Amino acid sequence: MQYLKYHIYVWLIAMSLSFSLVAQPQLQLYTEHWPPYNYLNEQGQVVGRATQAVRGALEAANIDADIHLTTWARAYNLAKTRANHGIFAIYKTAQRHQLFHWFCPISAPTPMFIYKRSDDQRIKVHSLADVKQYTLAVSRDGWTHQHLRQQGFSDERHLDVAASIEVSMTKFLAGRLDLILNTEAAMTLALRQRELSANTVIKVWELEQSQRTPLCLAVNKHSDPQLVQALKQVFDEKNKR
Repeated sequence: MQYLKYHIYVWLIAMSLSFSLVAQPQLQLYTEHWPPYNYLNEQGQVVGRATQAVRGALEAANIDADIHLTTWARAYNLAKTRANHGIFAIYKTAQRHQLFHWFCPISAPTPMFIYKRSDDQRIKVHSLADVKQYTLAVSRDGWTHQHLRQQGFSDERHLDVAASIEVSMTKFLAGRLDLILNTEAAMTLALRQRELSANTVIKVWELEQSQRTPLCLAVNKHSDPQLVQALKQVFDEKNKR
C-alpha cells in the first residue's frame, strides 16, 4: 500500500509540473509607454492601439503571450538577445531588418514630427540641418535615435537621450530642452493628460521617412519556428485583404 501511495504521489507531482509547463506563455513581448499606442490601464493591463492589434494577431495565431511595459532600450535588448521574446511597435528599417522576424504592419504609417513650445520664439527650423542648432529629445535606441545619428546628429552635441518619452516630455514642457519628437496622436494625448492646450506646441519639421516606414511586431531570430510560422500565416492572410 505504501508503495502504491508513493507512486500515486510521484505521478501527481509529475502531472502538476507538466500542466504548469504547458500553461507557460509561449512568447514574452515588450513595449514602451507610448499612449495612445501602448500604456497601462487602471487595471494594470497593457492596452492601446498597437497592443490591441498585436493581441488580435496572437489570438488568431492561437499563441499565448505575456505583454510587458518597460523602457524602449530594455525591450529592444531583450528582443534581440532572447529566443521567444519580441518587441512592438517597432519601425522596420534596413538597419534592423536582419535582427528579427518581422510581422507587419500592426499600424498604418505613423508620421513623426519635431515639436517646439509655441512660446519659444528663438527656434527657427527650415530644414533638418537647422535642428542641429538646438537640443532634440529622443528615446534611447528608438528608430528616431538611430535615424538621426545616421543623419549626422550626435548624442553629445545635438540629442538629449532619455529612457522614455515621458521623461523627455516633462523636460521639454519645463523648458529644459528645445525640441521633441512625437506623433500627432501621442502629442495631443500627452498635452490633454497634463491639462494643456493643443496650442502649447508647434510642429516645426516632419521626418519624411516615418511616412514610409511600417510599425511592426518583431520577434527574436532564434524563436520557436512553429510560433514564427503561425504569426507569418496570420499576417500573410491579413495583408491579402
